Amino acid sequence: SHPVTLYGRYGVDLVTVKARQINNGCEIVADGGMGDSVLTVDFDLGISDCGDGYSLVLDKGDVYVNDTHVVEFGSAFKDIAINKSPCNDTVHINSTYEDASLIHIQGGSGNDLIVLGDENSVFDTQIYATVVIDAGEDQNGEDYDHLIIHDSSNTVNQTIQMTSITVKGLHASENNTVDYKSLEEMTMNLGQAADVNVFQTADDLLLTVNAEGQAIINISSTQGPIILDAGTIDADIIYITNSDGFVNVTAGDTDNVIVISHTNGDITIQAGSGQHTFLISDTSGKVVIETAGGPNESLNITNTTDSVSITSTADADQDFVITNVGGDVTIVSAEGRHDFIVQDTTGQVNVTTAGGQNETVNIANAGSDVSITSTGDSTQDFDISSTGGNVAIVSAAGIHDFIIQDTTGKVSIATDGGLTESISITDTGNDVSITSTEDGDQDFDITSTGGSVTIDSATGLHDFLVQATSGAVTITTAGGQNETMGIST
Repeated sequence: SHPVTLYGRYGVDLVTVKARQINNGCEIVADGGMGDSVLTVDFDLGISDCGDGYSLVLDKGDVYVNDTHVVEFGSAFKDIAINKSPCNDTVHINSTYEDASLIHIQGGSGNDLIVLGDENSVFDTQIYATVVIDAGEDQNGEDYDHLIIHDSSNTVNQTIQMTSITVKGLHASENNTVDYKSLEEMTMNLGQAADVNVFQTADDLLLTVNAEGQAIINISSTQGPIILDAGTIDADIIYITNSDGFVNVTAGDTDNVIVISHTNGDITIQAGSGQHTFLISDTSGKVVIETAGGPNESLNITNTTDSVSITSTADADQDFVITNVGGDVTIVSAEGRHDFIVQDTTGQVNVTTAGGQNETVNIANAGSDVSITSTGDSTQDFDISSTGGNVAIVSAAGIHDFIIQDTTGKVSIATDGGLTESISITDTGNDVSITSTEDGDQDFDITSTGGSVTIDSATGLHDFLVQATSGAVTITTAGGQNETMGIST
């Protein structure tokens, strides 16, 4: 239980420390040699009783194991090798000497956590050595190893480049890298001026990138899930393509451009207030977007094989273009002027809007039911065509134009009406039901229906034209000056 000091004129070339055999009060004091000196911290790989596993911390010239100071060296070992146990171990490389060359971490078969850097420090001022990590695997491939890289305190412009085996751009020298193998998860906490280029990831690797600040983030050819937090400071441009796993993106209260394409997994996006542009295409999973929105926000989603769900809580002008969807489409928007274009869908289409002046809703080639609810008292145009299910529209007061054609299911419209409201329904395969509760002038043009027609209107000047119907026609009106009614079967 006493310190052991190793002396040498030129330092010690090779030191191996059996970490589990060093007790409190016993430590190794040694300096690295002038050549390629190596310090190896070795855990017994044959251990059978793991307990809570082992913790190793390297802080420049000090090594701690389970909070016990085991090695102290005043000058750098060029290489430091850490051979972990088969237990659930933690290795934290907090800092190195500036002339350190290599740190090699060899994992065991447990669930290991490896941490590089400190969340309160800049990576390239703390870690100078190349880090090589072989996290290891158990015989059944059931272990879970996680690497965390801390560089969130960095404020200098930098470009991080990642492939399936290496991460480059974190060190002060471009010749140094973080190399990895057999990881199940990697988390990079980056600074306020970091651009990120991910060219490929290892199979099934869960990649989390936290980038606080203005950044261009380009992620492609990933073999596992992606979690991206773009932060709340300044605008970001985000490109994600060819991802084989789910994608979760969080963007802040700034103007962001988010482009995601050719993904094989669910996509979830949460965006704060700001003028965002969303371009989502060629995806095989569900698409879920929640945005606090901003003026002139644009959402364009095309060629998805599953459902699309969009929720906007901002009172702002927005454009929604949703085409070629293999599942349901659900859109919920707040007040503002919105343009909705939904085309070529196989599932149900549900649009709920608080409305705005000159709002338009255009839905075509929907394979199932269409439901629209508008609570805003404003001018709106509804154009619904070629649907394979029922059409139901509920609108508040305002001037509305309804054009519905080529539908196979029932058509139901309930409107609070407004001056010069127009309702045109043609070529429907089932019943038509219209209820208008507002006193206003309205034109009803119902042609070629495959079922009954029922119209109930309030006071006002109405023109009713119903023709070529196969079912009963029932019209109830509170009437008005110069009202006209023409019915022809």
